[in-house]
Amino acid sequence: MLKAGIIGLGKMGISHAAIVGPHKDVDLTAVCDTSSLVLDGFRKFTKVRVYDDYKKMVDSESLDFVIIATPTKFHFPMVKYALEKGI
Repeated sequence: MLKAGIIGLGKMGISHAAIVGPHKDVDLTAVCDTSSLVLDGFRKFTKVRVYDDYKKMVDSESLDFVIIATPTKFHFPMVKYALEKGI
């Protein structure tokens, strides 16, 4: 079972969560977004751990992969951080 995280829960992030969440070989372990409204929804309706800081999520969880679904201009530091942490 692969442990997954998603950074960014806008249109694309929610779409990825809908695909990855029910996958039989993936455990959607954690998600990250800056919107408290979106995070509150995940807290209320799922068992997925939520974060408002991607570094805290990457540091706190033992993820096998992370989906970066933020606007493109934010990708580089997030991808770099995840790679540096072995994800």
